[in-house]
Amino acid sequence: MDNVVVPVVKNKTGDIADKGNYRPIALATVLGKVFDGLLDRQLSGYIKLNDAQFGFRRNVSTESAILALKQTVKYYTDRKTPVYAAFLDLSKAFDLVCCEQLWTKLRDLNVPPELVNILRFWYSSQTNRVKWAGAFSDPYHLECGVRQGGLTSPSLFNVYIDQLIDGLRRTGIGCSIDGTMVNNLSYADDMVLLSPSISALRKLLKMCESYAESHGLMYNVKKSELLVFKSKGNSPDDIPPVTLNGVPLKRVTEFKYLGHI
Repeated sequence: MDNVVVPVVKNKTGDIADKGNYRPIALATVLGKVFDGLLDRQLSGYIKLNDAQFGFRRNVSTESAILALKQTVKYYTDRKTPVYAAFLDLSKAFDLVCCEQLWTKLRDLNVPPELVNILRFWYSSQTNRVKWAGAFSDPYHLECGVRQGGLTSPSLFNVYIDQLIDGLRRTGIGCSIDGTMVNNLSYADDMVLLSPSISALRKLLKMCESYAESHGLMYNVKKSELLVFKSKGNSPDDIPPVTLNGVPLKRVTEFKYLGHI
């Protein structure tokens, strides 16, 4: 199947000459969209995700993730305990998914081999052409990544990152409420780590680094930030450096999380 890829400006007030300011959107044929929708419907019956993932799931939304963050912070600060939050930014996460690892994860979820093979064949047989100013590039094949704008892509990406989300919760460190771990909250590729201590936060960050390295993903340290939710009577002003990939995270006093500050 052929796809036309159209670069769309991310930030209209930014530098339109900067290639990093564009998001590629794949425009599939009508037949391709119908087929993609059927595949997504089939996948939904087999994919069971960790409930710390709020992105592209039924009955939850950005508001659900924001509420979970606020309630977790309130739970700790009401008990005079600060919360250390690391907001992580994955660079081009959807584009860097290793397809072979993705197919393995689908099989591990007991997705029928026939469905996995259909997805595998579909991805390997797709060709893409970039459309720019009315002209088209030569056709090319994608060696990694899920299709930008594809109906199955959000579900496939959630599967790809779910093992990290589950692994973080299984550590038993970081924030928890009544025995339930809330040390990480995700909306697709946007993740925030939550911990009442710096030492635990560092361990969670190390897990994220290791997972990214083994799965071909990359964190954008410049866009990842540290925020301390202070509590009355126990709010340290000076804290030791918290690093991501060896680079200290920038400490901020506010962060725009899923469109909210």
